[in-house]
Amino acid sequence: MKKTFIFVAVVLLALTAVDLPAAEKSIVIGKNSVMSIAGSNVELVVAPQASKVTFFAASELKQFLDEALKSDAKIVRTPTAGKKHFFIGKEFAKQAGVDEKKLFRDAFYIVNRADGIYIGGIDDGKADPEKQVHRTIWAQYYERGTLFGVYDWLERFVGVRFYFPGKLGTIVPAAREINVPQADIFDFPDYDVRRYSMYQGSWMDEPKSPEALARYNKNRNKNLPKTYRSIYAGETVIRHSNDYRNEEKNLMFYRTRMETFMEPNCHGLARYCYVERFGKEHPEFFALKDNGQRHVAGPHYGSICYSSNILEEIYQDAKSYLSGEHPS
Repeated sequence: MKKTFIFVAVVLLALTAVDLPAAEKSIVIGKNSVMSIAGSNVELVVAPQASKVTFFAASELKQFLDEALKSDAKIVRTPTAGKKHFFIGKEFAKQAGVDEKKLFRDAFYIVNRADGIYIGGIDDGKADPEKQVHRTIWAQYYERGTLFGVYDWLERFVGVRFYFPGKLGTIVPAAREINVPQADIFDFPDYDVRRYSMYQGSWMDEPKSPEALARYNKNRNKNLPKTYRSIYAGETVIRHSNDYRNEEKNLMFYRTRMETFMEPNCHGLARYCYVERFGKEHPEFFALKDNGQRHVAGPHYGSICYSSNILEEIYQDAKSYLSGEHPS
């Protein structure tokens, strides 16, 4: 039985493994400054044909540059002479000397040169982050390589840090100017599956106002949709601690470069229909509850008793899958 359990564990890990692209990272950062950014001498150039995801990446860069420099950088479609320029999006890859064909999901490039700063990656052509950031976690799965590059640039060259959701968890060092070193970076996450449980619980700066909390509770008790923003000016978003529709937490999901597609690797056995297949004939396959009943219902499709003979069924299912057979 012990050997069977170990075999099943190994097989399940193999089935959830994700192949990483055969690519090499390259991070080259020089010592000499190639550009000095200060005040409002900066333009963020986004190509006219760029996606909404690319434009959102530029708006995130603008937000943190403005906060660091107390400036008002402009997002433009064509560069203005005499300004310092960021070229945002893979539309400028050729200009940056980057082979666009080597880009893949979640990968990005950063090129700092005297003629401009280039940041790009593959971005979803249909997604709209301005809208989707207000929705559930399930609306956040789309490609945003340029956005990953923007956050990497901000961390490396401005010192921005994203510790947890909200203003309190975001560090943006103030600066009179930012001296940008020469850099040639091609980078990507080490794992495709990247997620942690940050949606449960409330962070320190939410909720803020007793009035808004009362309003939220009133709506929740009536089973009405959650309010995204309180009517009270300057207030933090008020939501239930387990509500996945949370703008600040979704932004944190972006800023910490969490996964851009769902690779199911939890509640795995629940999806193999064991309740439907064995719930009536073999209730002993399922956990025993305090009331003497077997756990054959619930949000996760029943809870398995791993000391029962269901391990043999799991083993046979894995064997059938690897042999190309239909499970029992």
